[in-house]
Amino acid sequence: SLAKPPPLPEGSFQPPSRVPQSPERPAVQEPLSPKTILACETSVDGVKTWHESRSGSIAGNQKLILDQRTECMALSLRCEDDLEALRKQLIEVEAEQNRLCENDDFDEAERLDSTLQELRSKEAKECEKVRAAAQKAEALTESLLRYARERQDLAEMALDKVKALQVECEEDSKFKDDDNRRKLEDEEQELDNLRATTKRLRENVERDSASFVEDKEQVDKQIGEQTADQVEERDKASEQLAAVDEVIKQLQEELQRKLDERIKLSQAIGSCEEKIQLVSSKFEKQLRRVDNKRLKLDESQKKLEQGKQKATDMAEELALKREVFQSDCENRRRQARDVHREARRLKGVRRFTLRNVNMRNRWQKLLDPHQEERNKARKAAESTKGECNKLMESCASLEAEADVQRSHREQTLLQITSLEAAKLQAAQAKSFKEAGRLKDEIARHTDKSKELEEALTQVEGSLADARRQLGEAREAEEAAQAELQRVESQCSVEELRVVRRQLRDLEKLRARPTAPASDAALFDQEIKVLRQSQEHLAQKCGIEDPESLELIESGEEDPTDDDDRADEADMEELAAREQEAMQMGSSRSLGGGGEKGGEMPMES
Repeated sequence: SLAKPPPLPEGSFQPPSRVPQSPERPAVQEPLSPKTILACETSVDGVKTWHESRSGSIAGNQKLILDQRTECMALSLRCEDDLEALRKQLIEVEAEQNRLCENDDFDEAERLDSTLQELRSKEAKECEKVRAAAQKAEALTESLLRYARERQDLAEMALDKVKALQVECEEDSKFKDDDNRRKLEDEEQELDNLRATTKRLRENVERDSASFVEDKEQVDKQIGEQTADQVEERDKASEQLAAVDEVIKQLQEELQRKLDERIKLSQAIGSCEEKIQLVSSKFEKQLRRVDNKRLKLDESQKKLEQGKQKATDMAEELALKREVFQSDCENRRRQARDVHREARRLKGVRRFTLRNVNMRNRWQKLLDPHQEERNKARKAAESTKGECNKLMESCASLEAEADVQRSHREQTLLQITSLEAAKLQAAQAKSFKEAGRLKDEIARHTDKSKELEEALTQVEGSLADARRQLGEAREAEEAAQAELQRVESQCSVEELRVVRRQLRDLEKLRARPTAPASDAALFDQEIKVLRQSQEHLAQKCGIEDPESLELIESGEEDPTDDDDRADEADMEELAAREQEAMQMGSSRSLGGGGEKGGEMPMES
């Protein structure tokens, strides 16, 4: 084990104790908004990926909404069937109660009241379920419209971003083209200057070369004129020397004689050479001048070769740069084509989403009056039903109060009868004091009986008024229910016509060339839901052939021809711009390579 450190002396420095610090929590980074993510994109592919991902997310939400709408429609169908069965049962029970009342069988009719109350409460619950299902269906329709508007906003944002990238790409391309063109022009100017310098140098070399040849010919001619005899004698001696050498080879016996003769001839040749050198020394300045010209000519020839090589290298480098410039121009044109293509696609998506939103707005405008009329009829029916329920409760409470008053009156009358008998007995028994007390008691009970009778009369009057109001309320409720059924039937027929219009609009919208392929499944699902709704409404309204109904025509149709012409104009404009750019690029490449580069083979 480790030994403990010795204790510190008093007064020595001791470090302060460290307070344990809690570890810092990492900062939670908030997720970036879609608009911020789009602003960070710097390429068309990034914008396209962003738009497709956001559109796919919204399409998933739309699919969930359509699934919920299918479930809501099935629930509404079940609730309406249950409500129709309850109404039929309620009509049968009310008819049975009326029949019992006509036969004066009021006890059985009273027992049917509880059954009617239960049926009415069930009917109210089913009406609430139907209303909740209708409200949910309206909320789901508004959600679909909201998602369509969100997709329109996405298309607008993506199109604005692509337009910004298009402007940026055009400005960058223009700047780079101008910069490259300026560099090529500078290098071409430098190459032209180098070619001119090389041309002047070549002319100087040719002129110096001609002067050198002329001077050399003159010097050689003068030396030849003054040394003609010696040269001829030297040539003859050389010939004789060659003949002697041959004779020496052939005639060994005359070697000594010939050797002496050879020595003499060699001496003669040496003497002639000395004379030639002596004469040539007189032209030493001219020879030195010719040698200097030869050196200058060699140096100029070397510079000429270097200039030619440098011009060739610059021409090759310029041609390479021109190829790189053409490649960059082609890449930028390709990027511009991609940007234009994506812009056209997003314009089509924007127009498609705008048609989708306008179409759903028209649907909503067609449905709003019928939904308002139905809601108004439902509120009226609910109001009359609530008033009827209140009156029924009031009648029940008044009837209970009347029963209590009757029972109290009957008890009071019984007490008065017993008191009258007791008073008679007391009078017969000569108990006048008791008879007087009983008389006062009878008077008090008589007053109480009158008060009870008046209260009972008042309660019965209130009960009669309540029953009259209840009858009127029931008549109003029956009228409101009949009006509600009429309005629901009429609205169902109008909704059936609207659903037919929706099916026709959706099929036309799906058949458009600008419809995204990823939305085909959503269109199929929504068309399936609308067909199920059409079958349900046709069954509810008792219409065997929905096609026999008159179609709904709207005066707010989307302009299609103008948009198609706009698409064609955009495509023609893009093709013309690309063709013009290609022609300009080819003319530049041909002009730069033919006029400038064509001089090198001639110079070579």
